Amino acid sequence: MTDASAPRRRIEGVSALSRMRSTAAAPARTAGPTPDPSAVIESPAEAPGVAVERGADPQGARARLSGYTTTDFASLAKSTYKATAHLEDEASFSDFLQSAVDREIKRRQELYNDGRPFAASTSRLQAGRPLRG
Repeated sequence: MTDASAPRRRIEGVSALSRMRSTAAAPARTAGPTPDPSAVIESPAEAPGVAVERGADPQGARARLSGYTTTDFASLAKSTYKATAHLEDEASFSDFLQSAVDREIKRRQELYNDGRPFAASTSRLQAGRPLRG
């Protein structure tokens, strides 16, 4: 029921929301030239100089990283974080997870790549359950 004589009301923030939606739907633009598809890096050995270093993200950009584990392991991780975060100066559960994964990354770099970082990867991880035979 729209009444033509009713005053038009402006809802604050709607124009900003519509701008965010239109920019989110727009394709992402890259700052540099488009890479040559024939030069795609398939393994770390092909590009020893390409590496991801901690803190290399511009302006502390953050990314979501997820995975699955057992409920018992998740409960253990959460309780360990809650019991020790103040002793380890961790501000969040994400900090706890990042420091644990960072230690494993360093261990694998030492063990499998002569201590060098592996080549950066922007490809998606395989989805679904792993095939085990």
